[in-house]
Parts: sequence; C-alpha cells; structure tokens
Amino acid sequence: MVAGIAREKLVGNNLVKEIIEEGNIINQGTIRVTGNDTAGIGGSIGMYAVGKNSIARNQGTIKLAADGATGMYLDEKAIGYNDGLITTEGSPKKVIGEVVQKWSNFME
Repeated sequence: MVAGIAREKLVGNNLVKEIIEEGNIINQGTIRVTGNDTAGIGGSIGMYAVGKNSIARNQGTIKLAADGATGMYLDEKAIGYNDGLITTEGSPKKVIGEVVQKWSNFME
C-alpha cells in the first residue's frame, strides 16, 4: 500500500526527492509481504508513505514473510500510526518492522 509518490531528480550536483502526490492509506486487514531482496537493495514494503500530507495507518496485521521485508516505511515528513501488529511469518532474514526517514514520525 502506498500513500504518496516521490521521484529523485538531479539539481546541480545534488540528488533531491520531489514529492509528486500525497495521500492516506489504512490497513484494517492483513498485508503479507512476500517479495524477497534479490538485488541487495532491500526487500518489499507493506505500507509506504511519503510527503508531509501523507499518512499510513496500520490497524490490522502486517506479516513479514520474505528476506529483507519492511512493515511500514515513512519518508519526507510523512506520519504513521501503528495501532495493529507487525510480525514475521516463517523465518525471514533481515526484516525491519518500521523505518522512519527525513523528519517523519510515528504518532500515538
């Protein structure tokens, strides 16, 4: 599930993230993250939000069932709420429950 869209672009000699769209997502069921990290750049993500007006809210269950999987990922001032459960399924390696980047926050 995705709330918001961003792309990276080159400005001078700097790579900057440009927010294209923002949005809100709510999980009230079960998300099963199954895509393995085959390229060494990170696995699949259950919920992703980017941008200051984007919100990701987990009220259900996110099951991390693949190597390198991430439950929730917030970036560029996005807000997250995890009122549910993030857990593993099977024995995946190098999983991450929550990632918070660039001024994002999880709220209570």
